[in-house]
Amino acid sequence: MTKCYFIGVGGTGARCGEAMLHLCAAGLGPEELWMGFVDPDSSNGNLERTKDLLKLYQVTRATLRNPGNSQLSPKAPLFRTSVQTAVSGASWSQVPAGITSMRDLFHHSRMEDDGRDLFDALYLREEQEMDLSHGFRARPAIGAAVIGARVESDDEFWQDVFAAQQDANQNRDVRIFLVGSVFGGTGASGFPVIARRLREALNSPRVTISGALALPYFSYAPPTDSGAIIAHSGAFIHQSRGALEHYQDLLSKPGPAGPAFDNLFMFGWPRLLPLPASRTGGRAQCNPPLLPELYGALAAAGFFHGGAIPNAKVLHIARNAAPTLTWDDLPAIASPPGASSDVKAALGGLLRFAVAFRAIYAPLLDRSVHWRYERHSWYRRLLADTHAQLDGDSAQLARTKLDSYCHAFLRWMVTLVRCSSHDGLAVDLFNDNAVGADGVPDERGLLALQDELFGRAKPVFADLVTDSVPGTASFDRILDNLNAAVPPAGSEGLSAFVEALFDQCRLGDGKPLIRPT
Repeated sequence: MTKCYFIGVGGTGARCGEAMLHLCAAGLGPEELWMGFVDPDSSNGNLERTKDLLKLYQVTRATLRNPGNSQLSPKAPLFRTSVQTAVSGASWSQVPAGITSMRDLFHHSRMEDDGRDLFDALYLREEQEMDLSHGFRARPAIGAAVIGARVESDDEFWQDVFAAQQDANQNRDVRIFLVGSVFGGTGASGFPVIARRLREALNSPRVTISGALALPYFSYAPPTDSGAIIAHSGAFIHQSRGALEHYQDLLSKPGPAGPAFDNLFMFGWPRLLPLPASRTGGRAQCNPPLLPELYGALAAAGFFHGGAIPNAKVLHIARNAAPTLTWDDLPAIASPPGASSDVKAALGGLLRFAVAFRAIYAPLLDRSVHWRYERHSWYRRLLADTHAQLDGDSAQLARTKLDSYCHAFLRWMVTLVRCSSHDGLAVDLFNDNAVGADGVPDERGLLALQDELFGRAKPVFADLVTDSVPGTASFDRILDNLNAAVPPAGSEGLSAFVEALFDQCRLGDGKPLIRPT
């Protein structure tokens, strides 16, 4: 089995990791994935939201893939990927506890005279004294120095990644994918430094390193926080130009261990998407999810599936020049050319499942009411006969966690579509009005969902996903099919019902969606 690593650097890396988790839930991830995030601002809102989703993903998967209790079949795509993190936690701060500035980190007062003179020549006094607890504020030169001094094999966070050399020595493929931005501070500085450090340490033909680099894709009003050093979105384009020249050198002049990247994906957006005023860091810095981040996650998923693309140093992800973005504009993960999109099938099916489970079945399976449906065929076939034990704590934990994940996924999808659309481009992936959301993103960067999901979704459920395949089931058709379905082979407990429902929610092909007996 291939060892796969996803490393998100900075705020963009965290939001791409959020998208990657949803791809894994839909069945588009590898069998196993190590996921970690690099950010000096451990309380950053973008990072916290992704880490919360990661915890929810892990516990939901554990409750649905729990042998002897509630178990999805081995072939089930739902939550297929086992996502692991470092023992020390999912995120790593380059700034040690108790250190507040570069002067503290590099022991400025104890430097030799020559070293201190060089340090003072390279960094302004305000940069040396800048509070590092909220990141590098679009100063990649600061971040590069800090990160380069801290990525070591004996650090708990990095031990798993550096240990991949043992897998490579045993002829096991190792694939490492980094995601970050070219225009910020943490991403712009950490992305190349980490890649080069890993290339030097993991020098094996079995190890491939690729990454997705975000060009400027959003803007915001000047931050309201006071401070001498603040990131301004108006400088993103200028900063990116200088950074890209550096990447050209990285790719054209490889080091002794070879090029830092086997492939480098570049993604952006045709115009900068406007966001509310930014913050310099902390929990308040929590941007809404945007479609370019899904492109970054799709690049990672494709790399994990097929490995590096030969003879292709830089790959640009592009879309059709049309006023509407559709599923055809999202790159496939594994579908051959000319075949229907596996991304549409997977994410579209997960979307329909999340609506059906939250709107209908999660409430029906509650401990207090499930007994009312014991005489229904779907209940007898998929719950009673599989020993679901809905009165037990284990089954109810699985139900509530899956419901929470479906809620999180629907909020992410609605926000992604709404906040990525603008006057010149309409994002048309699904009927977002059927899911429903009001207002502007909250403090978590996500839109709040409206009530009465069932009433809004029922009339349009068969066509919820844009350009649904003929034969895609309605709510009523799904119920009929579940009444005749049999538990998937190898499934048991509540997960047998969940998998059957997931199967019925896939985009149809014009044939009955009933499992053969």
